[in-house]
Parts: sequence; C-alpha cells; structure tokens
Amino acid sequence: MKAFATSGPLELTPHEWQMARRLEDQYWIYVVEDALTEPRLTPIRDPARTLPSPQEVVDVVKVVVERWKDVESFGREGG
Repeated sequence: MKAFATSGPLELTPHEWQMARRLEDQYWIYVVEDALTEPRLTPIRDPARTLPSPQEVVDVVKVVVERWKDVESFGREGG
C-alpha cells in the first residue's frame, strides 16, 4: 500500500518492483490518495505491466554509523 496526503508520483522500492515483475498478475499495489481528508483507494494489478512509463531511478546508498562518537576507542588509523 502506498498513501499520499494528496497525490503524487508512485514510488516503489527495488524489492517491490522485483516482486511485481516476478509475480505479474498475482501482485497488487493499493494506492490511497487524499489519505488525510477524503481517502480514495486505487488497486493496481500487475503494476510491472500496467503502469505507464516507469522510470528506474538509482538512489543514493546511505552508510549509517551509530557509534561515531566512539572513534577514540577504535583509534584514528582504523584499528
């Protein structure tokens, strides 16, 4: 399910798109527009085949370091 406060472009994760391509007509996406005011539901069956002009966008991969403040205990030279 994808929900919008109003409306907008539908964004799928790489995994969602892969599963849509693999499962074909067994895969559904449910889009909710105007979710906060007057929700409208649009079911989309087999989005890999039925959605017009999908664009694959390569996104930035993030590296998250939770314990960055512990740099002194690890040493500055990668130890």
